[in-house]
Amino acid sequence: MSSASLVGAPADTTLRLARYAWAFFPNTLIGLLVALVGLFTRSRYALRDGVLEVHGGASNWFLKIGIPGIGPMPAMTLGHVVIAVDQATLDRWRVHERVHVRQFEAWGPLMLPAMLASALCQSIQGRDPYYDNLFEREAYAVEGSPYEASTRPRRTNVADSATTVVPTVEQAA
Repeated sequence: MSSASLVGAPADTTLRLARYAWAFFPNTLIGLLVALVGLFTRSRYALRDGVLEVHGGASNWFLKIGIPGIGPMPAMTLGHVVIAVDQATLDRWRVHERVHVRQFEAWGPLMLPAMLASALCQSIQGRDPYYDNLFEREAYAVEGSPYEASTRPRRTNVADSATTVVPTVEQAA
């Protein structure tokens, strides 16, 4: 083993621990609370690349609630926890949700307020609070399926989750 790799390893570990700590409160903590409830509701768990993936059980209920003003969704990231309705949904949205994990690492406790502020700004400007949200645009761009205004489904009533264009729990299942 070269001396360069020995010197770099502790710094890499320290940096990784710092990213986890910065993203933990309240983000990962909220995700872990949902996962904890899942212990009693038949949720399934996997640790993948340092991210806890949870699906089924209580996560379905949590995703049906979704985000106020946006509605239900098939998957959601909270810090280093990704919650989805099922394994197929986790597989489909993994790249997208990993972008959000990196965003939580960068923004830490400011991420949820920043994401909600972006959604509110888009809504005030008459844009879609989900698809035009800066954080979602980045995730879709990295994923390779940007939702430009001309190609994305239209949202007819943001307040009515039955008409939301974000794939719902029922559509994902």
